[in-house]
Order: sequence, then C-alpha cells, then structure tokens
Amino acid sequence: MVAWADPYQRQSRRLQHHLTVEAASMPVMHVAALHGLSWLTVRRAEERAIERWEATRPALPLRHVGVDEKWLGRRHDLEHKFVTVVSNLETGEPVWIGRGRSEKALRRWLESLSREQKATVKLFAMDLHRPFWNAVDNTRGLEHAPIVHDPFHIMKLAGKMVDELRREVFFRAGPELRAVGKGRRWLLLRAWERVSAEDRVALRELLGHNRTLARGYQIKEELREVVLAAPIALRWSRGSTASFDARVATSPARSAGCTTP
Repeated sequence: MVAWADPYQRQSRRLQHHLTVEAASMPVMHVAALHGLSWLTVRRAEERAIERWEATRPALPLRHVGVDEKWLGRRHDLEHKFVTVVSNLETGEPVWIGRGRSEKALRRWLESLSREQKATVKLFAMDLHRPFWNAVDNTRGLEHAPIVHDPFHIMKLAGKMVDELRREVFFRAGPELRAVGKGRRWLLLRAWERVSAEDRVALRELLGHNRTLARGYQIKEELREVVLAAPIALRWSRGSTASFDARVATSPARSAGCTTP
C-alpha cells in the first residue's frame, strides 16, 4: 500500500484527478484517446476522484432550491421526453434528476427529504409549470417555503394577459376595431425602451382607443421595471414612498400616455 494511490487502484490519485479535470471540459472518450486508455478506465478514475472530493466537502444545507425541466430531444426511444432537475441555487449544482416532469416525479424527491432537511429550505424557484407548483404545495413540511418565479416567465405571463386583452378589445368588438388592432401584437409585447420613435406614435394611437388596454400596458411595463430592477434600487426606506412615486412618474408607461384611472 502506497500513500499516493488508493487500494486496488492502478492509477495514482494525481493521475485520477488530472483525468477528472480533463473530463470536465471534453467527452470521456476524447480523454481516453488522448492518454491511450480505455473509456472504462477513465470513467472509473473519474468516479474515484469525485468520491474523494465529495467526502472532503463540508455538508451544506439545502436552502434555495431550483426546479426545472430538461427536454431530451427526439433522438431516443425513452417513454419520457423530459427529466426534472432539482438544483442547489447557492452552489449551482444539481442534487437530483428524475424521469418526467409530472407532479408525481417531483413528489418522489420531496418525500425523500427528512424533516430537518425540509426545515432548512427557504424557497423554491421554478417556472410556471403547474405540476411542480402542486408538488411543493401538497408536500407536508414545506408550508413555510414560498415559491418564486424568474423574470422571464413572469413577463411572459404578463404579455399573454395583455395580448388576450388586445383580442377582446379589437378582434371581438367588430370589423372596424379589428382593422386597428390587426398586426399590432408585437407592439404591445415589446418593451417600451426597445420601441422606435415612429412605433411609439403608433403605440400611443393604439392605446388611445381603449382605456383598459392602456392601463394593462402600463401595469406590464411597471412590472417589467420591478422584476428587472437591481437589488439596490429596491432598497427604499420603510414608510417612505417618495422614490417609488418618482420612479413611477417617469416610467415608460407614463411616457406612452397611459394614465391611472
């Protein structure tokens, strides 16, 4: 037995570590060809190095949990087209991968957590996929953990609501208003700062036809400012709304001619 190698291993710890680092940036088959080794040898060396690294890591509590799905593509014969990925948002590491993206799939992992592990969870971050939401809500011991969503999916939902309001105002109101709203969907969904000066004139004219639609557009743009604002911009003093009022007064929605009813 030697100090620089594990028992029953034909590679030194240093070589196993070197192969593992290279396998992190290229396929295992390429690493094997580079060093004249078999794929299985490189794979076993990688497993041993990761086991040693995992054994020396401090045990960190799982506090911020990320839940997302990954599409596996078309070139496979698996019954499930998606996998559910649970990750630690503080370290960026996946902690569990399950087949499918159903409520049952996520519940399998949630129910495997101990009472102590559930108590350390501070929040769940996920998209608007309802089965994931239901899985967290229906798991006992996680009532204290809120569910948060990323800015992209929040604005996607807000845009969907504004587009539905556009359909109600123009397309379901008769042929005259239908001609006004036809082909203007992109104008309502695009962020105000990305709208050209010429298109802003058309946007003001479009919003001038209906006060409810103008109010909906204003809410969407103010919501965009909130979810995309830097954290320091949200640190207003408690009990004082002066900075907030000033920010809303100069918001893009105000510039578009929207007024609060």
